[in-house]
Amino acid sequence: MYCWLKKKKVTEYDNVTSELGLEIRTIIFEELTSCDENIVKTANNDIIYMTYTSGTTSSSKLVCHNDGFIYRELSEFKNTFDISEDSVFLVYCGFCVGNWNDIWDFRSAYKWCDIALEKKPTLRMEDFAQTLQKHNIDRIYTSPSLIALLNKQILDRSCVINAKIYTVGEKLNGYLVEEFYEKTGVHLRDTWFQSETGGIMLMNTSDDFSKAGSMGVERDAELFLIDNNEMPVKDYSVGRLVISRTHKSLFTDYYNQISKFDDKMSNNYYITGDLVRKDQEGYYWYVSREDDVLNVSGHLISPITIESAMNEISGVIDSMVMGGKEDNQIGQIIVAYVVVDDGVDFKKLKRKIKSEIRNKLAFYMVPEVINVVDTIPKTHSGKIIRREIEIV
Repeated sequence: MYCWLKKKKVTEYDNVTSELGLEIRTIIFEELTSCDENIVKTANNDIIYMTYTSGTTSSSKLVCHNDGFIYRELSEFKNTFDISEDSVFLVYCGFCVGNWNDIWDFRSAYKWCDIALEKKPTLRMEDFAQTLQKHNIDRIYTSPSLIALLNKQILDRSCVINAKIYTVGEKLNGYLVEEFYEKTGVHLRDTWFQSETGGIMLMNTSDDFSKAGSMGVERDAELFLIDNNEMPVKDYSVGRLVISRTHKSLFTDYYNQISKFDDKMSNNYYITGDLVRKDQEGYYWYVSREDDVLNVSGHLISPITIESAMNEISGVIDSMVMGGKEDNQIGQIIVAYVVVDDGVDFKKLKRKIKSEIRNKLAFYMVPEVINVVDTIPKTHSGKIIRREIEIV
């Protein structure tokens, strides 16, 4: 393989920054043409790209990729996001996607507006929509957290968005997909990948609201659901999501962390750490991280199930659920952390949360303890960093 990728021109795009009122850095990459100078010949197994993991469950690891990563990316962003030569693509979902462009602009046959957040934004929907229209942005890649933030500001269908919106990061809740569509006419498209996978493995392109909240279907991926003995799980059962070790775009190592690499690899698979189920139409549904599952009164519970229900409650801006200390009779207790709207009577809100969780879910899913916090610790892509609360 010959590595001919080179930035032709980088232009600061500061007016988007000021319009959205964010402390961010924004870059547009102009069209790239292949060049004959400074060509470097590489072998297929050479490390050609490295990026850090998000660090949601442990400290970040440096992921190594060979040229299989490049081959996938060269075709993926045209085929996956359906972009054309006139498209302007706004990336608004964090360091992993954003930093790809800081190293190689291999997607720059298209105008690419890369916004990397430096801190949690305070963003007005009106400013966001106006910026999209002014700069003819027709593709957006962002996190469900940002969509939820904007969605709460939209009161009716007066907000016009003429862009396709794709999400990545934490789970995209089905109720958010439906509500955002009702308000804007835009159907959110969720995607799933990890730093280790070298590209998007799953994408939800269905307009059927019965599939809202699904991770989607495979996109040229070698995915399997297995049990702890590496045997396939029964149809429609929850299993460990794994990827074949022979998959071309899969990472090759964690830099200087051999033991951690070995922990993530079995004889045949890369173990993603996600628990997932697959329905009869081939759609995958996220359940939880393997190490996040709560054991309450013998019931195995995904924190996301409770968090999703709490986030629908009026007065709750954001939430997080974790397992508290062990109780001899019920096992773990459920501890919730919530960010609440200004002026909310917290005592009344606590009663409301417990009542709605009991009615919508089950009595054993009701949080034993509910704490108010200023913010939920998250990565730039919106994934909850539970270990930071554990440290606190």
